[in-house]
Amino acid sequence: MSGGGASRSDLEVLPRRTDLPIALVVATFYLLVSLTTEKITACNGFGDDGCAYGTWALDFPRYAFEGRLGSYAIQRSFPSLVAWAALKALHLAPTPPRVVAAFQAMNVVMVFVGTFTWLKIARILRIRATATLFGTLALFGTYGTLKFTTWYPVLGDLWGYALGFVCLYAYLTRRLFLIVPAALVGAFSWPSLFPPAVLLLFFWESRDEPTRAPLRLHHVVGIGAGVAWVLLALDLVRQRYWPPSVGPVETMPQLVRLSLLVTAGYWYFALRRLADYGAFYHPRLYWRALTSPAGALGITLLVLVQWFQKRASVPEVAGAETWFKFTVISTTWKPGIFLLAYVVYFGPMILVLLLRWRDVTSLLARHGAGLVAATVLGTVFGIDCEERHGYTFLALVMPFALKVLDDAIVDVRALTKLAVLSAVFSKLWITLPPYPTGTTWDYPAQTVFLSQGPWMSNMMYLLQGVVVVLIAIWMHRVLKQPDRALAAPS
Repeated sequence: MSGGGASRSDLEVLPRRTDLPIALVVATFYLLVSLTTEKITACNGFGDDGCAYGTWALDFPRYAFEGRLGSYAIQRSFPSLVAWAALKALHLAPTPPRVVAAFQAMNVVMVFVGTFTWLKIARILRIRATATLFGTLALFGTYGTLKFTTWYPVLGDLWGYALGFVCLYAYLTRRLFLIVPAALVGAFSWPSLFPPAVLLLFFWESRDEPTRAPLRLHHVVGIGAGVAWVLLALDLVRQRYWPPSVGPVETMPQLVRLSLLVTAGYWYFALRRLADYGAFYHPRLYWRALTSPAGALGITLLVLVQWFQKRASVPEVAGAETWFKFTVISTTWKPGIFLLAYVVYFGPMILVLLLRWRDVTSLLARHGAGLVAATVLGTVFGIDCEERHGYTFLALVMPFALKVLDDAIVDVRALTKLAVLSAVFSKLWITLPPYPTGTTWDYPAQTVFLSQGPWMSNMMYLLQGVVVVLIAIWMHRVLKQPDRALAAPS
């Protein structure tokens, strides 16, 4: 598997002059979809979670400065500040429709930033033109990007996605001046962006040629993580723990043991490759990071941001601990629900990530300890069945999956079929209800929740699962064909 692609000519990749036009086309298409698609109507159009974000944007000084936000809420507050400030600068009274429009405009900007940055990343990774164009569709034509955020605009999801691409681009090009503001904005926009950004900074200088883990310790790491997760899940099951904000969910309690087995397999499969990075087992890696300017900067940012967030907010229950317990218990509801949820939300390219994980992790390792460490952290979001929490994680790793797909020399016909499947998985052709009333596993609510892991009905879990497994079998055969051709005697 080629990591650098030095043999490829500049003519095989998209020229730099196409970045801006392509990003503008994608952003314009997103804007048109956003203006014409149906919208959620709950809380004056803000939605459920978005009710808080939209309300803050109506009078940000009142909620953030006079009343102070919660310790978790402050980590989601920056988009609301931008919406309020933009309306203020335009001398427009902050009404719910205008706040919704402001969030729609910010989403368009984030799609533009994400697309523009992705195109530059594709050039750095030497991804050829056809695969780059397909990647643009696969990354920004998904249900999670093109459908859900246009139906439900008052969220910060696309901030985490776009800034994830910015952080990756900054890391690959060694632009400290770019990753620092991206990390700071992320710390107050998308909680799962700041930690991996700090890891990228901490290991900024650690980009040596990767070596294998000593004494097969990567297997120990994978098995240990799987066993620990299963024990945590069993403990929560015994406590009859139920996440307070989830509500009623259709589960498969008779398959809990199978669910735990699949989860343990995920951890072993994911971490045995990532942990097969020899530098992680040597103290000099951490000493060099601690004594480097970028490492010191990363630690300083972490301390200052946490200090400010604590000082400027009031304690609240919601946060990392609540999310972690939800993530653990949700893996017991249906076998492999988190894997299925990612595919139906972000499209069939997720299957390339899974089927070629070994090659993807090899590419990651060639770009240094920072990217590997950030991906290790991201595997926790990979097991979160509310898949929209994983935007930043995917922004960091999916370009490498597309690089692997490009290096596999998949023929144009197979790539065309994959593009069609990606478009179908966007569910742009489905009309979502103005508000998902009733039980989550019945219609019309299930029209929304069939793509949301925690609330996916048992029937849709089985139906979508069969479809995804069939696509995975086809993709496995497509990806194996070049390998068989290379192995065949001449």
